Amino acid sequence: MKQLFLLILLSLLVGCKSNKYEEQDLSDLSNEDQEILRDVFYKLTPDRLLKKYTLDKYINMYTKIENSKIVYLSLFYFSDAERVDQLDESLSRLRKIKTLNKLKLRNFSYIPDIFKTIEVESLVLYNKEDSLVSYTGLEELKGLKDLLVIRPEATVNFPTYVYTLENLEIIDISQKSLREVPPEIVSLKNLKKLEIRSDSLEYICPEVAQLSKLEKLHIGSPKLKSLPSSLSQLKKLEEFKLFCSLPELPECIAGMESLSGLIIKNNKIPTITSVPDFIGELTNLRYLSLEADSLKSISKELSKTKLRTFAITNSAQEIDFPIELSSLPIEYLYLNNLHLTKTPEFINNFKKMKRLDISKNRITEFRGPENIETWKHLDYLDLSDNVIPTLPKDIGKCSKLRILKVEYNRLKTLPKSIGNLHDLNIYWMGNPWESLPSEICDTVKDFRDGNKMNFTTSL
Repeated sequence: MKQLFLLILLSLLVGCKSNKYEEQDLSDLSNEDQEILRDVFYKLTPDRLLKKYTLDKYINMYTKIENSKIVYLSLFYFSDAERVDQLDESLSRLRKIKTLNKLKLRNFSYIPDIFKTIEVESLVLYNKEDSLVSYTGLEELKGLKDLLVIRPEATVNFPTYVYTLENLEIIDISQKSLREVPPEIVSLKNLKKLEIRSDSLEYICPEVAQLSKLEKLHIGSPKLKSLPSSLSQLKKLEEFKLFCSLPELPECIAGMESLSGLIIKNNKIPTITSVPDFIGELTNLRYLSLEADSLKSISKELSKTKLRTFAITNSAQEIDFPIELSSLPIEYLYLNNLHLTKTPEFINNFKKMKRLDISKNRITEFRGPENIETWKHLDYLDLSDNVIPTLPKDIGKCSKLRILKVEYNRLKTLPKSIGNLHDLNIYWMGNPWESLPSEICDTVKDFRDGNKMNFTTSL
C-alpha cells in the first residue's frame, strides 16, 4: 500500500506540467516581466539544474502565458528553505499579474505577499514537514476556489488551516497518515468537491452531510469500512468514488437522488456478493463502475436507471446478469476479468452501444445479436485474452467498427465480411492463424503501423 500511495503522490507532483513543455513566445510579455521571471527562476533553481536547462526553458515548463498575462505559475519543483526568502522582492515586481488560474508552492511555510494582492483561483501546497506549517497568509487568498494539499509525512490530523477558506469550492487532501475527516469541515459551506486519499483513514464524520452544495465526493482508503448514514442527505451529489474496503454497498447511496456516477473499486472484502435492489432508486445514474472480488449477481432493479456506461471488473466469481438489463441505454460496456464462459445474453439488445470490452475472460464462443446490425453504432470491440475459436460470419455488418482486438484467442481465420470495414484496425497477435481471406488483406489495417495487413492468404 505504501507503494500505491507513492505512485499517487508522484502523479500529483507531476501535475499538469511536465518536462514535455510547450514552447511559448515570451515576447508576449514586456521585457521587464521577462527579466523578473528569469530572476525568480534563477533564485529558485539549484545550480545542478541550471546546467540542464536554460532559464527560458524553465519558464516554459512552469508558467503559462495567455493574452500577454501570466495565468499559471509553479514554484513547486525547485524551492528550498534557503531560497524562499529571496523571492518576495522579485515576485512583488510582477504587478501585471491580476489573476492566476493555478499556483503551485513547495516547501513554503507562508504565502508570499505578492499572492495576497492578486486573485489566485487554484493552489497546490506541498510540504514534507507540513505538520509544523501554518501557511501564514493563506486566509488572505479571498479568491481561492481550489486547493490541493499534499502532506506525505504529516501527522494523523486534518490540516486545520483550511477551515479559514470559506469560499473554497474544491479541496483535495493527499495525506498518508490521515485517520479521520473531522466535524469542523462544515465550515467550508461552499464546497462542491471533496477528495481525500490516505492509507489510514477510518472515519468520515456525519457532518459531511451538511455540505449541502457538495457535487463530487471521492474517498480512498484501504482501512475505511463504513460510511455515516447521514450521507444520504447529499441531495446534490452527482459523483461518488470509493476506493476502500466496505463490507457491503452502503445503503446511504440510495438517498443521493442526483447521483449520476458511482465508482467503487479495490474492494477485497468477500462479503459483497450482489448489487442490491436499492440501486434502482438512483434513477439519474448514468455511470456505474464496480470492482469486488466476490460479486455474483446484479439486481434487475438496475434497469430502472439511465445507465450509459457500465463497468464490472475483477470478480473471482462468474456473475449472473439479469436479462432485464437489456433495456438499459448502454453506450459503453466493460466486463473484464469476470470468469465469463459465454457472452452475456443481455448485451445483444444494446442498439446504442459504441464500445464493448469483454477481454480477460474464459469465453469459448462469441455470439452477437441475431441481427448483428443491432450494433450499428459499435466502433470498438475488445475480445482479447479469451478462448474464442471463431467470430460471427456477419460481423462485417458492424459498419462503424474501427478497432477490433482479438489477441490471444484460438482464431485460425477471420470472416470475409471483415473486408467490408475499410477503416478497421485489427489487433491480431497470439492466435494460431492458418489462413486469411484476401478481402481482409486488401482493406484491414495492422494495429502496429496503420498499414494494410501484411498477410498472404496462407500464413
